Amino acid sequence: MMRFSAKYRRPQAGKAPPPAAEQITQLMSAKIEDAQRAARAYEAGEGKQEQTMQTIMQCAYELYEHMSEDEEAEAVLSGWLKERKIRITKNTPNKFVPLLKFIAPKIPKQTIGRSASVLTYATQNEVSFVELHDFIRDNGGIVSCDKAARESLKPKRLQKAAQRDDERLIQLREQGRTLSSVELMQTLPEGISSCLIEKQEGKIVLLAVKAATNVSGYAPFDTNDEFG
Repeated sequence: MMRFSAKYRRPQAGKAPPPAAEQITQLMSAKIEDAQRAARAYEAGEGKQEQTMQTIMQCAYELYEHMSEDEEAEAVLSGWLKERKIRITKNTPNKFVPLLKFIAPKIPKQTIGRSASVLTYATQNEVSFVELHDFIRDNGGIVSCDKAARESLKPKRLQKAAQRDDERLIQLREQGRTLSSVELMQTLPEGISSCLIEKQEGKIVLLAVKAATNVSGYAPFDTNDEFG
């Protein structure tokens, strides 16, 4: 059973703790201990694993909501995490991972990652922690909900990749050169080369060149092809 530090449970040196800190301690201590009992049951393979994991996830989600909405609550919870050498910062990729580790440190990383993914997906859909069970059920369970979460991220990844390509193309165009056949011969490395060229205002501009390691994906040049 978790033993919370006294400095988060009792007034310090005769000073009453901030009301929010006192409230979060009273409200969350029992909930976290219930979730940890569920974690031990999950680790032992007792009961319905899906339902037990959702209990753990709901507690982590509630902790997250308190941290997001109240600075005093965040200070208290950060103190609990620090005591167990679990860090959560502005740069933490998924803030649910530290919270789940705090509640259930022995649950496999893959399960923690999947659960954190589902919780992030819930926040994106503006689901509150009291609605979490219904949200997961409506999405087909934890595994199916995790797949939906990953699918929702694909457009963002593709958009970022396209943005990187656009930035790279700008750089290549800035350094591109219109070369004569002699200059082109001097530029190309010995052997087979792959060139990136662009037609600009009736001229062929060499943007980049590199030695080709293979010719897969290339088709023989057809002299009957008509080009733009």
